[in-house]
Amino acid sequence: MSQPLHTTHTRLQSIATPLAHKLALAAALLTPCVAFAHGGHDLAHTFSAGFSHPWTGLDHWLVLVGVGMWAATRATQQWLAPLAMLLSALLGAALNSTWLGVAVTELLIATSVVAVGLTLANMWTLPNATALGLVSLIGLLHGAAHGAVLTGAPALGGLTLGSAAAIALGWLVARRSRQQRGHMWAGSAMALAGLTMLTQLSL
Repeated sequence: MSQPLHTTHTRLQSIATPLAHKLALAAALLTPCVAFAHGGHDLAHTFSAGFSHPWTGLDHWLVLVGVGMWAATRATQQWLAPLAMLLSALLGAALNSTWLGVAVTELLIATSVVAVGLTLANMWTLPNATALGLVSLIGLLHGAAHGAVLTGAPALGGLTLGSAAAIALGWLVARRSRQQRGHMWAGSAMALAGLTMLTQLSL
């Protein structure tokens, strides 16, 4: 590797590793403030509403970033988990979650944050096929929650691109940090955030 490229790579690593730690800290600190982004809203139809929706609730955002980070740790076929997440979320959005009810939806989504966090932290090792099935199920659930407040092709298109952007952020952070300890910290913080959400729901 040439000296300029090596210097650039080193700088990116020095930026990404603290960023992974900051993401972990944000997950722990922001959970009580902005845990949920579903239920109790009027239906939105615009592209911008769809794009921003995955970023306005920490539960959705953590799962998307976590899936991106987990995908980056795979040795091969890193695109499978993000693709499964996006397609299942789009299907779930078309179905929506009105039949589940807000309380059940929030409970399941908080549980999914814990699951993604434990998987990322390597506290819960799953075969690839099982992990992809879990990602698809989680995507279906999150998409259903989005579909309860989003409707129409522009909103769903924005939702897909917004979700892809969050996944790409997680993938980029994980690829640039290349440190297992950073993944473990981020995953542990995500799991803790999910447990905090579950605690809030029980109060």
